[in-house]
Amino acid sequence: MTQELVGQVRSLLTNPPARGAIAVLGDLGLDKYVFGAVERVSPEAPVLVLHAEREEFRLGCAANVLRNLAALGSETHLKLGVYGISGDDANADAMTAQIEALGDIDDMVILRDASRPTIVKTRFIAGSHHQLLRCDVESSASVKASLVEDLKNKIKHAPHPYSVLVIEDYGKGLLQPAMLADLFAWAREHGVMTMVDPNRNTDPRAYAGADLITPNILEAEILLGRSLQKGASDEVTEAAAREIQSKFQIKNVVLKRSAHGMTLVDATGQVAHFAARAKEVFDVTGAGDTVVAVLAAARAWGADLITATYLANLGAGLVVAKAGAATVDRAELIDALDHNH
Repeated sequence: MTQELVGQVRSLLTNPPARGAIAVLGDLGLDKYVFGAVERVSPEAPVLVLHAEREEFRLGCAANVLRNLAALGSETHLKLGVYGISGDDANADAMTAQIEALGDIDDMVILRDASRPTIVKTRFIAGSHHQLLRCDVESSASVKASLVEDLKNKIKHAPHPYSVLVIEDYGKGLLQPAMLADLFAWAREHGVMTMVDPNRNTDPRAYAGADLITPNILEAEILLGRSLQKGASDEVTEAAAREIQSKFQIKNVVLKRSAHGMTLVDATGQVAHFAARAKEVFDVTGAGDTVVAVLAAARAWGADLITATYLANLGAGLVVAKAGAATVDRAELIDALDHNH
């Protein structure tokens, strides 16, 4: 980046304009962490015994995108809305309470369905970071049509107009093709930018018409049906992003390349490669959530896509150095900008 652009980015982070509103639609859940120590092997089977010492709950799946946005939007008057479903259980109560505790949510629509559980991913951790096992409670069955229709209407008739709609797909039955097609059409009509964090198990044709998609290398390989050499080549990655654009009618592609950074190919054909910024990779959990959250916040603040992708790449480098599903805030981004450009 040039010094001039670095200055523009710093100004954006230091004094983001009070503009824009972001809606998050997707599969909401909780991440549960059970921390403890392992001192012996079970006499019943050749497995480790974790002596549980404490538990921690964090917002997970699409709710982690919201958590990241709240961390970024503090004191900037960024309006946030969240739309999804949950079970009708104690975990739904806990998730809702955590969302309310974020304090910056202007519209919260979480419809309860007693026929399915609230998504909970439980990770059993030995010491500070060694994960022994993950146990998921979830349903991937299609969400009832009446609930899908209700959510769409709530988004379309929100108390304030959105500038960005983030669609976070964890493949749990909510984001169905007809729903997405309807929302993409509505968004185009109303000048709302749609950003999709895709899921490898969703038919990629469902994303046709989105303004921006943020696949990682594995997801891009599945989209295109071929190897992308683990994202090591700028040329191969650029060609893949352009093919995703044309094949699935998506205007802009931000391809996450793990240790090789990110590549942006925008609607005008402009390409930008960003080297990875992580000094240490501790845990990649939720890194994709951080990427799409930073992209959305930057766009809501008025940044162009190159600036937004640069910031998202910076944010990804920070969050993978933290344990579990984590967030980054503007102060951390400013500090990283000052020490990494």
